[in-house]
Amino acid sequence: MEKKFESVATVDNTVKPDDYTAQIKNFETTLKKTVAARYVKVSAKNFGKLPQWHQGYPFNGDAYIFVDEINFK
Repeated sequence: MEKKFESVATVDNTVKPDDYTAQIKNFETTLKKTVAARYVKVSAKNFGKLPQWHQGYPFNGDAYIFVDEINFK
């Protein structure tokens, strides 16, 4: 059975692409209404191909996303 997902929130990345500071960034949102769900799908989109000026460009030019934890309260 195919699951149907409804988008309930979007969070934008506020870190500038040329900010090379090592950091941990929390992305949070508060839902405007209570949502009952059995499954939760979290999607993240990376930068894509890095521009030539980016420090990661010489290694293969691809951007990556690293996720450690996803918490629901």
